[in-house]
Amino acid sequence: MSRSKKEIKKELYEYFSYMQQEDNKSLLGGMAWDDIAWHIKYAEDNGILRTQLGFDFPKLLGHLIIDDETYEKKKREYTESIETYNHNADLLRANKWKYKLVDDSEESRRHLADTYIQYAENCKELLKNLDVYHKEYLDYMKNTKQESTVSCEN
Repeated sequence: MSRSKKEIKKELYEYFSYMQQEDNKSLLGGMAWDDIAWHIKYAEDNGILRTQLGFDFPKLLGHLIIDDETYEKKKREYTESIETYNHNADLLRANKWKYKLVDDSEESRRHLADTYIQYAENCKELLKNLDVYHKEYLDYMKNTKQESTVSCEN
């Protein structure tokens, strides 16, 4: 028997409330955060926005809110990281890397350059996600404002 969206939301909100209380008692560890990440994804799969979770559980999930300030800060960080990783890869490929590698072979330099390129690609994915989550935040705020305007009119 499948559960309704309302039942799933109730269950998820009980879970996040419990985890927020536990985090208040003592900081949660890696396994707990893995479980929280799974529950965030499950919530998204069931129509609950990350932004909504961030507002409803600010101490635990406030970091999910990508407001304008957070967006600009993270965008700058990710962009700078991409530039740095690509620059490091270029230096390694041109054999102009100033640091001594344990195994200073061409293969080692190529491998490290490829690793930096992968890091840059990962940051590009983070930038794409950042855009999505910032748009989600803007839409959420717009809808919340519209709802409060409608409720004031009634």
